[in-house]
Amino acid sequence: MITYYYSIIKESEYKYDIAKVVSKFVYLQDLSNYHIILAVESREVIGFIIFNYNSYNCMIHYIYVDYKYRNKGIGSCLLENIQLHTPPKYHYTISLPLYENNEHHLVSFFKKNKFKCEGNDCSGFWVKTKEWECNVIHRLKKIALASDIFLISGDSITVSQKKDIETIIKAYNIPLYFCPDNNCCIYRKNTFFFNNFGEIVGWTIITFKNIHTIEFDCTYVLKQFRCLKTVCNIWLLMSNEILNKYSNITNLFFYSEKNNHKLDNFYMFFLNNCQYNHFQRAVFKL
Repeated sequence: MITYYYSIIKESEYKYDIAKVVSKFVYLQDLSNYHIILAVESREVIGFIIFNYNSYNCMIHYIYVDYKYRNKGIGSCLLENIQLHTPPKYHYTISLPLYENNEHHLVSFFKKNKFKCEGNDCSGFWVKTKEWECNVIHRLKKIALASDIFLISGDSITVSQKKDIETIIKAYNIPLYFCPDNNCCIYRKNTFFFNNFGEIVGWTIITFKNIHTIEFDCTYVLKQFRCLKTVCNIWLLMSNEILNKYSNITNLFFYSEKNNHKLDNFYMFFLNNCQYNHFQRAVFKL
């Protein structure tokens, strides 16, 4: 018999079982204060839905059902249960990547549960680090040639360098979503790039999504340094950093803005000889 339990994650008696499953997808510490509904059979966690909410909207972050128990209505029951533990007349939102091999199934599942697809908020590419190492790095090296750029980790920059970066961000009116995060946690990392004259050239922002995955959230190059060679230098330095420091990382995600065909084509220039997956992140609402 399947039983459904509601809890805060850090207070759940099954938190270690949850951690074992969720760590494959995301670092659980970021979600420890979120709400969860568990599907349990014979004291085994076979599914869950993780969410949080404010005064008017419930954001669903993850929904999971063990492979052995899929197509048995458990996912639908989890979605029904979430409505029992949130105030009436709430709006429910979930955004998740759609790949070619799961798009039809996921869209059908949410439509069956009365969610409407509101469109895509971004897209991107997913590639294995081995593919990147074998098929992309040599192309980066050919274009980068001799580099006069070096990197400094965000937690190693000086007070003076930090002030210079803040001044540049204000002077160039750089949008917030391209800006380094001053409140970076251990799962999010800023890396800054300087030339031999000590001038800031640009930065990358990456997120350690889980123990095997890094997401490239942003690569920003200041306009006066913006060219293919500079970007290749930055990606080459970051590639070496990741491959040398994080042997556990096997997946790289690169995000693109919605309908940014220029950026998509830029990614494709490097991924052309790789095995990769393209995805669209879809938004569903109820």
